[in-house]
Amino acid sequence: MARALVVKPDILLLDEPLSALDRKIRGEMQVEIRNIQHKVGITTIFVTHDQEEALTMSDKIILMNGGKIEQAGEPWNIYNRPVSVFASDFLGKANLLKGMLKTMPDGQKVVLGRGWRFPTNTKEEDGEVQVAVRGEQFGICRENNKDAAAFLIRQKIFVGTTCRLLGSIGEDMLEVSAISAEMERFVPGETIYLTIEPDNVLCYKED
Repeated sequence: MARALVVKPDILLLDEPLSALDRKIRGEMQVEIRNIQHKVGITTIFVTHDQEEALTMSDKIILMNGGKIEQAGEPWNIYNRPVSVFASDFLGKANLLKGMLKTMPDGQKVVLGRGWRFPTNTKEEDGEVQVAVRGEQFGICRENNKDAAAFLIRQKIFVGTTCRLLGSIGEDMLEVSAISAEMERFVPGETIYLTIEPDNVLCYKED
């Protein structure tokens, strides 16, 4: 990197420079490279197949699919507002479900699935849709209400700062994320209830 910077290039290309490092050193070098890039002020293209690294390192992400640009923008928008099923499932794992989009008499749009119902603020027209919802965007409650969906816990997996709850919502499988400090609250075989904000229920018309 020093050899590349000494000639003061207009653009610096880094092609997966951290792929051979262990996780701890890789994290430290991500911060160091970001600091160097900000200090020297050179536009830098950082190529990576690591989704977390892409979010950590970038001011702007260009997501490629089959040699074409699928979506470009700031990391937050790419992650939270993916424009396609591919984008939603490539950068961070999303739950992909099929359902029927319907506009209710009060104007609220909902997606009706096989034993579940989610509110949504999508602009798509009513009809069959594919839904993308991220596991960490669910709210978890113990009591049922009209906006909650019953979730049967089948398995829980400890992954460090979070735990993954694998289970079923109606006839579909779902993965929910919870903080590890609450892991002991959840018991496989029990039913809890999930809520989600309409803005976090993304709908796509199927091809």
